[in-house]
Amino acid sequence: MHGASLDVLEYELPDLSGLDTDNDTTTLKRLLNDDRVLLSPHIAGVTHEGKFKMANVLADKILERFPNGKA
Repeated sequence: MHGASLDVLEYELPDLSGLDTDNDTTTLKRLLNDDRVLLSPHIAGVTHEGKFKMANVLADKILERFPNGKA
């Protein structure tokens, strides 16, 4: 038996607060009702390490854009 485990769906709302049930409801319903499909919240990057890495990338980009601390 084959199956799928999905962490990211094209049906997610932009703010990740839930699913956009108006978008291609036939496919979404098939995913939700299939016993071979495991869906998880889109939270794979929400870890201490993930947040730290995102903060570092953002800080590097700011420093690269404003090397002297001036806008």
